[in-house]
Formats: sequence, structure tokens, C-alpha cells
Amino acid sequence: MIKLKKYKYYILMAVLCFLSFFIVFKLNYSETEKELKNLNYTSKAIKLIIENNLANYILNNNIYSETLEAALIKGYYNKKNLDLYVDLEYKDYDKYVYHLNELKKIGYKNDEINIIINHLNEEEIEIIINKQEKLNNLSYFIIDPYFNPDYLKRYYSYKNKYNNYEFGKIISHVNMNLDLNFYEVIDIIENPNDILVLVNKYNQLPNDYIPENLVNINIKCAINHHMFTIKEVKEAFEEMCMDLKSIGLNIKVLSAYRNYDSQMKLYTRYVERDGEEAANTYSAKPGHSEHQTGLALDVKNNTLSFTEFDKTLEYTWLKSNAHQYGFIIRYPKNKEHITGYKYEPWHLRYVGIETATEMLEQDLTFDEYYSKKKYRRN
Repeated sequence: MIKLKKYKYYILMAVLCFLSFFIVFKLNYSETEKELKNLNYTSKAIKLIIENNLANYILNNNIYSETLEAALIKGYYNKKNLDLYVDLEYKDYDKYVYHLNELKKIGYKNDEINIIINHLNEEEIEIIINKQEKLNNLSYFIIDPYFNPDYLKRYYSYKNKYNNYEFGKIISHVNMNLDLNFYEVIDIIENPNDILVLVNKYNQLPNDYIPENLVNINIKCAINHHMFTIKEVKEAFEEMCMDLKSIGLNIKVLSAYRNYDSQMKLYTRYVERDGEEAANTYSAKPGHSEHQTGLALDVKNNTLSFTEFDKTLEYTWLKSNAHQYGFIIRYPKNKEHITGYKYEPWHLRYVGIETATEMLEQDLTFDEYYSKKKYRRN
């Protein structure tokens, strides 16, 4: 009987101890929940924080991380990446934390991941992740405003070839296809009537393309009555021509619109005379000539051959003033590696006043300008 009473006593004491522990635990648990709630964590997140033994870490450091909260709630939480979740600001899309985990697994550091996340969109991040290897110096490429993730392999290949080039130069050259041989890859132009159409050794006009609104250039500004260009170019050039005359200078169009067949005959003659390699430095293959667009004009003055045009006062004036009428010198000196053609001071191209002014101010060829316009990231 005495033994039974002792047994009941021990049971009672055990129950009382358990209840005391439970009450203290419950009080502490409630206090933890309250503190976490004060940090703006949701009830669901608080439960998961406590289950993953994160409460002390969070409260001791007074941390609220929306990224951590998302990792817990969406089931992406990885305790190895806790510092990553805390370091990075949350991005509101479904696979955000998954992307963080994958980039970390590949080997990118927190600061590199931050750059990737903040400079690329979801689809572009997927391209990086699908590589399944850490790309050295990726951040230097990504921060460039003209970076195109579709060209990653080409950027790295070109960088290996020209290791002394800056990352911006690598991107600029690849975006212009300069990592490829001239005429190696050719795109057929879909918008040939665009004033800013790019025709070069990578972009070809349709063989049967004829520009709209071809008109004669005034004989006062051309060597004969058979010089054609589109109406907008005619008006701009004639205005410039007359303004030059008013200050005692003279400029005339030597060559304007040429169709595909005419360019074929011209190019073939040059190849027969000088060989294809030499001809390619000064003449376009048929379909690759700006003259077929009706936007290009070869000019001369009244005294010297067009090949000596840069020795004239007219050329000096054009270098400083042609942009005011919408014209550029299409193939400038020291840009042959970009344009693919020898220096041609006589070859004018119409691009409009705004574009011509911007190109002059930034010292850009049209190839460079077009590439920057096409690949500029928002």
C-alpha cells in the first residue's frame, strides 16, 4: 500500500514537471512567435523558421528577409545558402529562390549572383544555369549595357582569341558579327525600306528589292540626269548642295541608286581586274551594296577625282556639317576593320539628322551605332 502511494507520488511529480516544462516552453514559444511577427514574418513563415531552428539566428541579428521567407514557404530552403537569402533582396517571380540555389550550386559567389539576378531576366538566367558550369568573369560581361546572353559562347571564344581586349570591346565586336569572317553568315534584310536599314557584309538586301519613291537628283547637284535616289534623300542633299554653292563650294553626285544587276556587273568587273580578295575591300557583293537602298551617294567636287575628295574644301566642310542635313561619311578612316571597306571619304549615307548628329558626337560608324541601338538593354 505504501509502495503504491509512492508510485502515484512519482507519477504526479513527473506530470507536474512536464506541465511546468510545457508551460515555460509554450510561453517562450509564444514570445518567439511574437518577436518574429514584429519583424514582419507571416504566421506560416514563423512556423517554418521555428521548425528549422532559425529563430535564434534571426532574432539575435534582428533580420527580416523576404527572400528567406520565400525560400521557406516555397520549399526551396537550403541551410547552406542562408547567408545568400539574407544578403539578396527578393525578386517577385516564382523561380527566384530556385535560381539562387542553382547559381550557388554551380559555384557563383553571392556578389556574382546578385549581379546576375539584377541584370538579367528570368529566361536569360536560365541560359546561365543551363551551362551548368561557372563562367569566369561573367559579371564583367553582364554589367555591359549591350550584353546578349545568347552570344555567351561567342563572347568567350572571342575573348580567348583577343585576351587584351576589354570586355566592352569584345561585346561590341561580337554584336557586330566581327568574330565571324565577312560574308560567312548572312541575314536577309526584312525591312529594306527603313531609313536606318543596315546593309553590310553580314546583311543582304533581297535580290529584287527596289526602293520606293525613286526620283531624279537636280542636275545642278549631279553629274548627269540619271542619278536617282529616294525623295527624302534628294531633298536633303539638294539643300546641302545649294548651301555649299552659296559659300562658293561645289558638290555633285557621281553615283547614286544602283540595282542588284548593276552592282553584279560592277563587282564582277572589279574581281576580274584585281581579284576577289582585293575587290572585297572596296566593292560590295551584289545585294550588299548601300547603293541599292537609294540612301547612298558617291560625291565629288568640280576639280579633283572623287578618289581625292578628302583633299578638297568640300570634304572638310562635309566632315563638320553633313550631319545637319542627315548625312554621314559611311566608311571613315581607321574603321576598316569594322566596316569591311577601305576609307571612302566620298561615300555619303543618309540616316536622318538626329542619328547623324548622335553618330558624329560619339564618333561611331553606322555599324557601331546600329549594334548599340539593337542590343541596348533597358
